[in-house]
Amino acid sequence: MGRDRRRGGGAALASGLDFTVDPRAFGGDLLALAGAVAAAGYTALGERARASVSTLAYTAVCYPVCGLVLAVACLVFRVRLAGYPGLTWLAIAAMAVGPQLLGHSMFNYALERVSATTVSVLILLEVPGAALLTWLWLHQVPARAQWPGLAVLVCGVVLVVLGSRRRVPVPEPV
Repeated sequence: MGRDRRRGGGAALASGLDFTVDPRAFGGDLLALAGAVAAAGYTALGERARASVSTLAYTAVCYPVCGLVLAVACLVFRVRLAGYPGLTWLAIAAMAVGPQLLGHSMFNYALERVSATTVSVLILLEVPGAALLTWLWLHQVPARAQWPGLAVLVCGVVLVVLGSRRRVPVPEPV
C-alpha cells in the first residue's frame, strides 16, 4: 500500500493537489476530472473518425456539434451569453481562432499519424506552456511550489512520447 501512495505523489504534485478541505476547490477538482474524461473521449473518438475522414470533414462536423452541446449546457446552467464588453468579445474570438481552430485542428490532424494516447499526453503540455506564457507576457512567475509539478509533467510527457516511439513499427518503403 505504501508503494501505491508513492506512485500517486507525482500526479498529486503535478495537478496542484492541496491538502485543505474546501468544497469549492473540491468542486473545481471534480470539474477538472470531468473535463479530462471528456477530452479523453473526444480524442479517442477523433482517432477512430480520423481513420476514414479528412481533418477538414471531421472538424466541419465536430466543432459545430461541440458548440451546440456547449450552448445547451450554458442554457441549462443559466450561463450569461450576452452583454460582455467589446474587449471580452475580442478575447473570446482570439481564443476561438488560436487554441480552438488552430490548436485543436492540429491535434485532430495528428490523430491520423499518431495514437490518441500520445496526442492526449501532448495536450498536457498546455499547463507548462500556459505557465511560461503567463511568466513572459504578464510577468507572473509560477509559485515555488508549482515548479516541481511542472517539471514532473514535462518529464512524464517526454517519457510517454519517447516510449511510444519505440513501440510503433516503422512502415517499410513501398
